[in-house]
Amino acid sequence: MFKRNKSSQKGNNNVNMQDFSVNVYEQKHDVIKLAAEGKFEEAADLLSVLLKGSVPTHPASPYWKYTPAIENETIVFKHTPTSKESFDKCPIKGKIFYDFPEKYKTYDSLNGVLKHSYEKQIPITLNIKMFETWIGDFLVEKRVSDSKRDLTIEFSPEKFPSPVPMKLYFTDGSFAIDYLEVGLIEIDDKVYIFDNSKEEGRKIDFRLEANLNGISKINLKINSLHRKDVQANYIMARYLLEASKDKSLALKLLKHDENLFVANKFSLDEPVPDSISDEIIFLSFLMQIEKRENFKFELPESIDSTELETYYNLMRMIDEGKIEGKYTDVTATIASKESLINLIKLDDKNPLGYKLTFEKSEPYIELFGKKVLLKSQSIAYEGLKISNKDRLKRLVVDMEEGETFNVKFQAGNNNVFIEIWEFY
Repeated sequence: MFKRNKSSQKGNNNVNMQDFSVNVYEQKHDVIKLAAEGKFEEAADLLSVLLKGSVPTHPASPYWKYTPAIENETIVFKHTPTSKESFDKCPIKGKIFYDFPEKYKTYDSLNGVLKHSYEKQIPITLNIKMFETWIGDFLVEKRVSDSKRDLTIEFSPEKFPSPVPMKLYFTDGSFAIDYLEVGLIEIDDKVYIFDNSKEEGRKIDFRLEANLNGISKINLKINSLHRKDVQANYIMARYLLEASKDKSLALKLLKHDENLFVANKFSLDEPVPDSISDEIIFLSFLMQIEKRENFKFELPESIDSTELETYYNLMRMIDEGKIEGKYTDVTATIASKESLINLIKLDDKNPLGYKLTFEKSEPYIELFGKKVLLKSQSIAYEGLKISNKDRLKRLVVDMEEGETFNVKFQAGNNNVFIEIWEFY
């Protein structure tokens, strides 16, 4: 009636029941059928009747017992604790006999392999030669790897702590990145590597290699998705400028207001460009425009000649409040007969030249694909003289409403112009 796989136990005559299966033919199929139909109480009752008096005594009794169950249409006995104290009085434990894979054979112990697993945050798979399960002093299961069945065990490392909010700042208070989500990502011997790679929407990529026995490294760069972002470029430029001044840099845990790392002295891998201060001023100005206009510039990889001229004009306007230079000739469009007559009279009265100021009706400048509105935009020319005045005198007589004329001016002795942009 029973099919048993026996294994003797040292010190007693009990029977190992891990692979013990019971076949009760028609009645067994009735139990499985009831279970398959979801009638678990009926199945349990029938199973209890069929096995009454047939369940063997567990070798670790009274702390453990066998409990019948159905697996793959076979009734099997499982090890079940009889009370909460079973695990204290007669604990279940395992013994593993393993081989290191070739790539781990440089380690002299399992602890070394597990340390590697934790430091690199990678699971480790070992080849099992034999696996034993013991309950108390009783061997209840023994599995051996063979050509038909390879046994392996995988160790998953405990995860590093989750990233936490930190602040990167120069200790003299000159500049700070107020928020970074920084976490430990790797340990390489005595070097602890931190970064903010899990911070969503980050504009700056931060990496710290803290060496307990040597030189530590800090790396900041603009995130690849934000290379054209004005603020990201501003942060990077400010960091480089302050870092070039031989200052102390610290990384602070915001929650505890304590420094995790302080670099009292460090150096940059590459020299900071001489133009860094001008770039900071320009980027700061662009951020003001972005805030006022409620849009975002996209900085180009390279600046064409038109945008370069606008850039330099902006810088001069910021620094000096005006753009001043020399001109050779000027062309203006006049749309009023009265204005043209008055202009000719002015030219006749001032043979050495005169000053004219032109104001743009819809003042704006265009930069990096965005139109920046201005409060006013004017340009004043000194020493102007009309170069085609005789022709204009003939044409103005018959000038009609809505007609326009292009007036060409030539420069006199004082050929200076001054351009002024007024920002909102």
